[in-house]
Amino acid sequence: MNWLDPRTARLVLGCGLLALVMGGCGRPVKPAPVSFGNLDSLVRVAKTDGKVWSRVAAAVTLGDSAVAIHASELLAHAGPAALPAVRHLLGQPDARSQLLGAYALGSLGRVGEPAVPDLIPLMGSADSSVANMADWSVTRIAPQNPPRLLTLARDIRYGDDVGRLEAVLALKRFDGDLDPVCPLLVSRLADPSPAVRSAAFAVLDRAGATVLPCLRHPRNETNPMVRSATLLLRIRSDGGGLGN
Repeated sequence: MNWLDPRTARLVLGCGLLALVMGGCGRPVKPAPVSFGNLDSLVRVAKTDGKVWSRVAAAVTLGDSAVAIHASELLAHAGPAALPAVRHLLGQPDARSQLLGAYALGSLGRVGEPAVPDLIPLMGSADSSVANMADWSVTRIAPQNPPRLLTLARDIRYGDDVGRLEAVLALKRFDGDLDPVCPLLVSRLADPSPAVRSAAFAVLDRAGATVLPCLRHPRNETNPMVRSATLLLRIRSDGGGLGN
């Protein structure tokens, strides 16, 4: 599969949306705030008022499926003015907003490079449709010279046992913000390789309390290995309290 082919994105997008509809993922759909016609009118206004793109993005989250897809297509061809609105979609809790936001961002190409830190956490999403779209997006944004953190994130997700271990260990020496890769590191707590599991725990443990926001409460973890590691990390990070 050629990840740089736009048709690949449409295939991933279609499969992802079908999974969301059939699986009932994401937040319940509310009445569409704008129609197809209103969206197109908003885009004409947005050429002189970038704030209008936030209303187009709202249609992705709140509109019915057809309106949401149309809105994401408009964002995908909007250029730099739509970048703040697209980044907002990536931070929404529902899978549909994340999926369509990642599609729009990848379609923007190199314009979307400032949003790579917002995209990397989605590569560790439990929803495979979101994770696959995020991966497609990052290959479109920086195919030749990807940021170091992005390269490590891809190796953590797709590398063999040695590749995953080397990428996780490299994060011990990484000087930048680890927040974007925190979900990926948490997912490696259930890695098939004991060495990778141990290394991921060590990196998260070294980060201390800064990783607490990306750790779910142990009782919400279904994987026993992740649940045990998460419990221990929370105890070591906040002095024994489990928080909320």
